[in-house]
Amino acid sequence: MTNCHQQGFLSEANCPVKVTVRSDAIADHYIIEPRPFARGKFATVRRCVHKASGRDYAAKYIRKRRRASDVRHEIVHEALVLSLAETCPRVVGLKEVFETASEIVLILELASGGELQHVLDSEEFLPEATVVRLMNQILEAVRYLHQKNIAHLDIKPQNLLLTSAYPQGDILLCDFGISRVIGKGTEIREIVGTPDYVAPEILQYEPISLATDMWSLGVLAYVLLSGHSPFGGDTKQETFCNITNGSLDFPKYLFGQVSDAAKDFIRKLLVRDARKRLTVDESLAHPWLQQDNIPVVPPIEHVTEVPQSSSPLSTSSASSSDSCMESDSGESSESTGSPASNTENEAQSDRLFEEYPAIPPPLPKTPPPSLGIIHRDLSPRIVPRSPLLNSTNHNKQTSSIHINVTPRIRRQIVVDHHKVSSSTIERRTATVRQEVESVRMELDGLSINGKRLMFNDEILVDERVGIVY
Repeated sequence: MTNCHQQGFLSEANCPVKVTVRSDAIADHYIIEPRPFARGKFATVRRCVHKASGRDYAAKYIRKRRRASDVRHEIVHEALVLSLAETCPRVVGLKEVFETASEIVLILELASGGELQHVLDSEEFLPEATVVRLMNQILEAVRYLHQKNIAHLDIKPQNLLLTSAYPQGDILLCDFGISRVIGKGTEIREIVGTPDYVAPEILQYEPISLATDMWSLGVLAYVLLSGHSPFGGDTKQETFCNITNGSLDFPKYLFGQVSDAAKDFIRKLLVRDARKRLTVDESLAHPWLQQDNIPVVPPIEHVTEVPQSSSPLSTSSASSSDSCMESDSGESSESTGSPASNTENEAQSDRLFEEYPAIPPPLPKTPPPSLGIIHRDLSPRIVPRSPLLNSTNHNKQTSSIHINVTPRIRRQIVVDHHKVSSSTIERRTATVRQEVESVRMELDGLSINGKRLMFNDEILVDERVGIVY
């Protein structure tokens, strides 16, 4: 138990609240839908109905063993965090917990509005007044956690649920599997989080703090207002370099109608020195979040000079997994949103649950149609290499990240064996193999989903033993 606590985990021994883990059959109390509406390597989420009350819930089944390791303490940690936040109206509710020989089942509040990510999928970006309302609610949830010295460490649209359909729904924060208790006198160094939202101190393997969440909130505000990632690159490595060394800018074609107060709020959160970022209380007191009416900004002028290509943040990442960082989890994002909003995504359900890091936003969408066809230059930025990627200090403990992408696009060749000689077939086959390898390298795991491209690869990293799976 002590070891768990040192790593930032709550345990049944050190937590002021208790969670009753039931061993009786869950089917005695709930009607469980057989088909999951979210699925991961080690967990599934099914809609269930409480027999006594008739209320709908989300039942999350999580395996207790992964790769021959017992991770029960990590699941219990998540349940304890949810219990600690029971009185916070901005955190998804935990009703009860069941345990079988191989799994732990969390019975969670079912948010009928689904994920905020789904709203971004359809809207691309949100009105500033709406963002102000939502950011206030998100900060309320984060303040509750920070008051208890808990860092969420994976704040992003996929982990924000809506209590009812947009735009009326209120925020519920979920996915606490990689959250950590930041105790006094202890240092936690882990590679956790999602590429576009991860703080620079994590990439540099420096101690995690409550301020790590504040960086993610700055990225979140930028994404909600523009639909783009502030540091997104062509590759995960480039994104990491941009986070640690790149500059923050607000392109006019994206932020021409966004207030200066909003930009100031983002700037004061996206500060690389964690000690200089706004705290959660300072953020809530920022003038941008205090105003009831957002000032009207004159429409931006027509953009005559079009950049080469765009680096917007594609927002269909509930099912994407351009995973750059993941402990030995591989679980799918705990979407406790209504299954109705997830049915169409069943085929994309290779997701990671909240206990474990890494569901990055997929590839970018084009900017809002009203702005015309705008493209941002995606040529590689000339920036120093991230310390994570180019470490020369072999004495310092670091984490390795290995990218192993399974290609989602296959090229096929049809050969008429009656008209082509065997030698010609062999030459063509070899050429096709080379082309396929080229596609693998160039597209880096992209798949075509409708009109959008998105990542579907998963990278698994075991930080404790330094093994890359």
